[in-house]
Amino acid sequence: LRDVVKLTAQFVAKNGKSFLQTLIQKEQKNYLFDFLRPQHGHFQYFTKLVEQYSKVWVCCEVILIVEI
Repeated sequence: LRDVVKLTAQFVAKNGKSFLQTLIQKEQKNYLFDFLRPQHGHFQYFTKLVEQYSKVWVCCEVILIVEI
């Protein structure tokens, strides 16, 4: 489960909230994605990962722009 949470957080950080909303709708009956629900025990962990990965993406984009 931890790998699914981490990978999902990376995709959400890169693709944004609209991706997350689509994922929630598509996977609402898939128990592997229950962590997307606020009442789930791993939701806070997932949210923090998205936050941290988002910072990394922004930093990487800035570096790429500066190098180009």
